[in-house]
Amino acid sequence: MTSLTEHAVELSGAMRLLADLFTEMPELPRQMQTEGLGHHHARILHAIVTDGELTMSEIARKIKLSDSSATILVDQLVKKKLALRIRPPEDRRVVRVGVTRSGKKLADELAQLFIVLAGQILETLDEKERERYMQLTLKIVDTLKQTPHSRAER
Repeated sequence: MTSLTEHAVELSGAMRLLADLFTEMPELPRQMQTEGLGHHHARILHAIVTDGELTMSEIARKIKLSDSSATILVDQLVKKKLALRIRPPEDRRVVRVGVTRSGKKLADELAQLFIVLAGQILETLDEKERERYMQLTLKIVDTLKQTPHSRAER
């Protein structure tokens, strides 16, 4: 019988492989490839498209990075005209980050790509396997959401 540790090692390898496969996908929008944008950039775009304008601290918390790392990533998105800094007139000390049209277009392309990929994964399973896969995946996500530590705290 396989031990929990052996399963954990196998799962860890599979998770790394999935992450590597995604970042090397030829289907990634050309802009991601040519401008050297990574998954953290995509997560920031997704956050500001989904939630609207956010402060740097809100972005850092959402994507589980330090404020300084989030700032560097946002600087890169601003430089590439995918995001913009907004100073609300009521408090010029506050800086919020919003998305540009081209940033929204890229985020929408990525979201559609994720849906297509999820469909391709699910197509390989029969109905019973899909249901079980979804149950287990949602259970794992819930467990990860409840984990008290994050990368930003390390």
